[in-house]
Amino acid sequence: MRIVIHHLTRMQAGFFCAAGIDWSNGAHVRPVLPNHQRLETRLLECHGGPFEIGALLDLGEVTPRPSAPESEDHLFDPRRVRRLERVRPELFWKALQRIAKSTFREIFGEDLQRVGIRKFAVEAGKGCRSLGCLAPNGRLALRVAEAPGKPPRVQLQVSDGNLAADLSVTDIRLYGGDHVTPDRKRIDQVAGRLSAGVPAIIAVGLTRPFAASLDQDPMHWLQVNNIHLEDNPVSRLSSG
Repeated sequence: MRIVIHHLTRMQAGFFCAAGIDWSNGAHVRPVLPNHQRLETRLLECHGGPFEIGALLDLGEVTPRPSAPESEDHLFDPRRVRRLERVRPELFWKALQRIAKSTFREIFGEDLQRVGIRKFAVEAGKGCRSLGCLAPNGRLALRVAEAPGKPPRVQLQVSDGNLAADLSVTDIRLYGGDHVTPDRKRIDQVAGRLSAGVPAIIAVGLTRPFAASLDQDPMHWLQVNNIHLEDNPVSRLSSG
């Protein structure tokens, strides 16, 4: 299976998550490992591996392992992955445009529900998919949110014209070398381009289920996996 990587997100230090567009049919594919193992950062291009935004990869033989809402999961063997090429920026942008939807509900269906004021989630084990791309309606506001006693968080205010959300951003390119500390210089650059009206397509996803508070059941939370800008859609991850 050949995919072009368009989701590349941070996890705990030392690990990441990736997904791509099936180059043959435009479907979302998330390469996963058996037994809930996580992808190690040594597989990133900046560390000598094949994974990077815009990279066309041959995953070799894969095995579908769908479960609601993670219908995109496919088991693969990292040892068999081949890096084929880096997709040209204009082709990558066109591929994003072809699969992008105009609303969150077009992507995630009616199982997506509001939780609080500007957060959204799907109940554990429900939903038809966990990945998508949104062509947002209106301006986007990217910032680093800080609260006493908590680590800083990268947040994006985004609207589809019907639902307005304030979402966590896990785009690995917006964090430092530890993949934990926000890269404020790069965040300011992206925020400035968004504020200037540079067209963007937002790669969105649902988390694995977790409870946001002790009195709440686990849910799949809506988040921003990556921010793709038309003027540089294949911006690379820093090796720092």
